[in-house]
Amino acid sequence: MKNSYGTSDGSPSQHGITKDAQAAPDHLVQRTDIDTSRIVVFGRSLGGAVGAALTRNNPEKVAALILENTFTSILDMAGVLLPFLRWFIGGSGSKSPKVLNFLVRSLWNTVDVIGQIKQPVLFLSGLQDEMVPPVHM
Repeated sequence: MKNSYGTSDGSPSQHGITKDAQAAPDHLVQRTDIDTSRIVVFGRSLGGAVGAALTRNNPEKVAALILENTFTSILDMAGVLLPFLRWFIGGSGSKSPKVLNFLVRSLWNTVDVIGQIKQPVLFLSGLQDEMVPPVHM
């Protein structure tokens, strides 16, 4: 199914969002009016998952990462938002896939990506965040 988003066509996907995000560091390192050795990525919630992947994929372009209230994975968040589905969803701590995991097209498994990042990471978490519980940070 093809959807419209403003003047864009297509459907959002983890691959597409990651590809779009890659345009930022690719552009910034070409500029001569900034110190390209001090590029810091900031992401909040889903943006944090995107930022973590971007930072991991660009160790030579990104100096550090700041994450604010970012979830460990989409599956973990599904268990938070829809607690009655927890028995059917395998999250980042799960040893085996569960029944509904095949339905999720974009896993955004941030907890696994973080372990692969070599740059400094600052984690910011609000205790009263209405969406992402502090335990995810």
